[in-house]
Amino acid sequence: MSAPPVTFPDALIVAVGILRDGLPDSVKVGTIPPEKRPADKQGLPYIRVTVDSPADVRYPVARTDFLRVVVWNTSAANSLALAQTCLAVLMAFPGSSICRGFANPIGPTPASDPDAGPLVNRASDAGSPFAFLTVAVRLRPISL
Repeated sequence: MSAPPVTFPDALIVAVGILRDGLPDSVKVGTIPPEKRPADKQGLPYIRVTVDSPADVRYPVARTDFLRVVVWNTSAANSLALAQTCLAVLMAFPGSSICRGFANPIGPTPASDPDAGPLVNRASDAGSPFAFLTVAVRLRPISL
């Protein structure tokens, strides 16, 4: 007997949706680099979600993607605080018909981006402060 045909939801869409629902409207969440956002979407705070590593698929039962969540804000402390809030929102997610939940967090870790200086209006050469974390999203199969 062969396995039934299934597909899995897009991990980025799942995580971005959960973060948008769990954070204030003033926090922008997306999947593109900050410098490539349209002019009307600029500003801080900004959160970018990307796939950090290939999926671990146990067909047809489950798929796990590892996501990187990068948080830019007006200061290193604000970036780290918002990254901690993002982690709390993701880890507290109770699950749904398409997502079992999140696990195996690493971080958040503070950093600065010397190539993203225009993100913050200031006279420092240190670059824009950000924090990042990595988390596993466990996806449920969708029958075809």
